[in-house]
Amino acid sequence: MAENVKELDLMRESIEARAKEVEQREKLYSNLLSKKGLKQLESKRKEMDLIREDIRIREQKLSEQEKLIEGLFEKVELEGKRIGDIRNSVDDSFKEICLKEKQVENRANEIDKKEEKLERLVKEIEMREKVLVSKQEELVAKENELEARIKDLELKKRERLILSKTLKNRVVKKLI
Repeated sequence: MAENVKELDLMRESIEARAKEVEQREKLYSNLLSKKGLKQLESKRKEMDLIREDIRIREQKLSEQEKLIEGLFEKVELEGKRIGDIRNSVDDSFKEICLKEKQVENRANEIDKKEEKLERLVKEIEMREKVLVSKQEELVAKENELEARIKDLELKKRERLILSKTLKNRVVKKLI
């Protein structure tokens, strides 16, 4: 773009130089009119008209090129705005993603903490189960021991009854 602007400036300078040249020639021609004749003047005027037409065409082309460059600048500005809007949209999306990422990370940390707590609870429950199994085994052993003692006591009770009956029978026999 900058090159086109420089090129247009150079063309404008060239046209301005040509315009000055035309003015100088007109002055020269007016001097020639007085010195040389109408015929030469007429040919010089035609030459001047051609130069003027050339200048007019060049100015017209220059004006068209300026309009094209202005149009390009407008397009570049619009594209810049569009890219800025896209960048803002991407930035907003990125911020949302970062926020969601933090939320997911926080949620993952919460889940990790809950898993650790659950693992501790599982270990505690397993330890309690072991203690309960151990106590249950102790209770079974004590229960077996008590049953054995009960049987022993019942056996002793029977023996005493038998002994008591035999003693009563003996006492009664002796008394009789």
